[in-house]
Amino acid sequence: MAKRSSKKHKPRPRRRFVRDGSPINRTEAALMGRGIDRKTAATMRAGGLTLSKLKSASDAKLKGLGLSTFAISSLRQGPRSEIPFPNLAEVLIANRYQCCVCNDPEKSIIVHHIVEWAQSHNHAPANLAALCLAHHDEAHSKKELSRNLTPATLRAFKKAWEAEVRVLNVTAILDASRADSDAWLYYNHTRLFELAASFRVKLSDLEYYPMALAAGVIRDSGLPLPRLKARPYMYDGGDGIPLYLYVRDVLHAVLERLTVFNISDYLDRGLLLPLLKKGDFILLQGAHTFRRLDKAAQGATQPAEGERRVNHVDVRYFFNLWEATSSSAHGLWLRGHKSATSLIRLGKVESAPGKLTLTGTVIGIAQEFGRLKTRDYTPQMAVGRRRRNISI
Repeated sequence: MAKRSSKKHKPRPRRRFVRDGSPINRTEAALMGRGIDRKTAATMRAGGLTLSKLKSASDAKLKGLGLSTFAISSLRQGPRSEIPFPNLAEVLIANRYQCCVCNDPEKSIIVHHIVEWAQSHNHAPANLAALCLAHHDEAHSKKELSRNLTPATLRAFKKAWEAEVRVLNVTAILDASRADSDAWLYYNHTRLFELAASFRVKLSDLEYYPMALAAGVIRDSGLPLPRLKARPYMYDGGDGIPLYLYVRDVLHAVLERLTVFNISDYLDRGLLLPLLKKGDFILLQGAHTFRRLDKAAQGATQPAEGERRVNHVDVRYFFNLWEATSSSAHGLWLRGHKSATSLIRLGKVESAPGKLTLTGTVIGIAQEFGRLKTRDYTPQMAVGRRRRNISI
């Protein structure tokens, strides 16, 4: 009988998953809530400094860390509460992490109380503005007994910039769609034409209306004519091209009138829960899973489901595969695990411990065109010193 080895075996290294963190880290948020600018807050968090550690440090040490006199006084204000994380997140996202006055993406920002906390005791998003350090100084300085950036002036800047950010979100989608003209895989025709009617879009003024009318795929009113149910999908045949171009025109006209929240980089339960509500339009780019719900279904009813599930956020919707815009969309892109872009109108926002589920009605599905998502949701699995990427 072989002798057992007395040599102790080292335990296998535990596998650990590392994922890109939230774009608004809670420790950084706590520091920003006490008057520290975003870049300094990020540096301090990386160095292991928390709000409680900073509060216990001397003024000399805080100055040595690069904190301003304003930030130090904010830390020392015992009665002042921190800005709630959802309020801070709402302001930062609505302003694209940029100063609402100069809109410079390179400058670090601070969250400023439009009416000072000492007077208002108001942490509501309406009383918060994102300012760079220079404009924050202006908001607190006075010249000739008048403030450079008065509350009324700040509110005007904030309102104008947040409106521009909403327009920029839609402009990015439209630019991507125009650059990749055949990227749309699916249109929800019923909902799309309902939206066009609600916005009073004049369909006959659209560029491809004459072509679609001449091809016999739409009525004089601009509404699509019924398609032959014997087709494998709605856009099958040569007349599918003018129909596609026309419906894309309708989609663009609707988009120009919508406020769309691109949540592709914000898939965090803590961020989205206070920000989203029923009826909001969201854009979602990344890895989707598409499933046929009835594999035997043919003709005008081919039920399917789309889902993007990542980082404890689950976004789901149903669609009709019959409305696919091409043979490749019908047979390849809207099946299985694919990178895609979905435009969705939210129907439900449901929270459970550790999970957020968003369900809605999809308006359109496209390939992953443009750079509408910058955050990486791919976890790295570390085994000892070795790491390998696992795509989600």
